[in-house]
Amino acid sequence: GYYWKAVVFRKNMKDLNDIFNKAVHFFKTLEYDIKVNNSSNPSITFSTGEVIYFAMMRNQDDYNKHHGAGYQFVLFEEATLWGDIMDLVYSMLSTLRSPYNEIFKKEIKEGKSKKLICKMRLTTNPFGIGKTSLKKAFVDNKTKGIPWVEDGITYIHMLSTYRDNPYITNAYVNNFYKLSNKEKRNAWIFADWNAKSSGAFGELYRDEIFNLKPFKIPDKWSVFHSMDWGTNEPFSVLWWAESDGATPAKLEKWVNGELKVVDFCPPEGSLILIYEWYGCNKDDPSNNKGLGLKASAVAKGIKSIDKRLQN
Repeated sequence: GYYWKAVVFRKNMKDLNDIFNKAVHFFKTLEYDIKVNNSSNPSITFSTGEVIYFAMMRNQDDYNKHHGAGYQFVLFEEATLWGDIMDLVYSMLSTLRSPYNEIFKKEIKEGKSKKLICKMRLTTNPFGIGKTSLKKAFVDNKTKGIPWVEDGITYIHMLSTYRDNPYITNAYVNNFYKLSNKEKRNAWIFADWNAKSSGAFGELYRDEIFNLKPFKIPDKWSVFHSMDWGTNEPFSVLWWAESDGATPAKLEKWVNGELKVVDFCPPEGSLILIYEWYGCNKDDPSNNKGLGLKASAVAKGIKSIDKRLQN
């Protein structure tokens, strides 16, 4: 009904025009009675009162155009294209609200209106600048298809691949297999969230090779710190183990589907990151706000972690 308003976001105008034109074609094909607004602020209005707006969302300045608005459905298309996607998600959550006034209550009671459930949806391939923050928020330690509740909001992570689309041809998919970047192939074809798409070594990273189970560090290996200082922004203290190239450690590893204990002795000088203390305010969605600690407090924290690791 006329209480329902939706907004669809894309990061650039070309993609926005594309989804707008597809939506118009879709609803006309299904013979909906719609009014199409082709202005610089495109929208589709239904004869029953619902409106879908289409808007560019490039950054926080674009969000400010929507601050204070009231939507019942928000859609981010290709969400990993935004590096600050979680900032935008949390900002737009403030615009998701039901117009639950006395008139609306009366109309629901009389059967003239239906109760509105506000929703937000993000669609994406797991590849792009915003993937890491999306993975942390919606994928890590979550089971796909199983909803969870945080602060009164119900979330769910749905996983699909090209196999779920009966209209995709083999020729279309074969183009993906030709991609030289293996991580992009795995992300696009298999919806693999562990494919590393960002960072200095993104295209080289393999979880099965580089993500090791904890192991006892041989006495002949050396252990040392490195540090990047920060107060207003996060600091990072890293603990490294350096292989001597001769003394093997005992490491649990999956071999042909079985968890086995194997000798692990990478070449001399190989570095294994064994611990990190990242001085970040955990409530900051950008992960870029420091703890503001003095150097002496950080030093005490490092000594405490040293002792814990030695034990």
